[in-house]
Amino acid sequence: MGNRPLVKVDEKVQIVFEQMVRLFLHAGLPKSDLDLLWSNGPLCMEVLKQGDSKMTLFTGSQPVAELLTTELRGRVKLEDAGFDWKILGPDVLDIDYVAWQSDQDAYAYSGQKCSAQSILFVHQNWIKEGFLEKIKALVTYQAKMTIGIPTRSLSPSLSLALSLSLSLSLSL
Repeated sequence: MGNRPLVKVDEKVQIVFEQMVRLFLHAGLPKSDLDLLWSNGPLCMEVLKQGDSKMTLFTGSQPVAELLTTELRGRVKLEDAGFDWKILGPDVLDIDYVAWQSDQDAYAYSGQKCSAQSILFVHQNWIKEGFLEKIKALVTYQAKMTIGIPTRSLSPSLSLALSLSLSLSLSL
């Protein structure tokens, strides 16, 4: 392979990514072709700085991207993902399905996907037909969801602290 990548993913999905690496190895990826770093952000930053990395590819939040750019003296490539939009034009068709799909596009996998819908532009015809009320009903229903009966996919980004917080909120 060419350059050997050092991969560090968000702490909430490290276990999932490790399993994916194990699948790669099982499928024939040589162990010498990839390094997986289990760490938090500050430790990873130290590894990058002390290792004098020549280039870092980063996907994530704007504040971390700015920190990486400063600390690594510009030797970073930033993925421009995460601001995905949807436009509903004047023709109102299958409003229930479109409302459900819009809800899924924004919140499925807890929004932890590259294609999570960030903004929705809605023509006034959809509003007149009650689209916003349908979306509000879906979001309200999902907010009352209990952990044991998921109605949309929850990803590993559901931490124990968040789970406890949700449990307390739902019991109020």
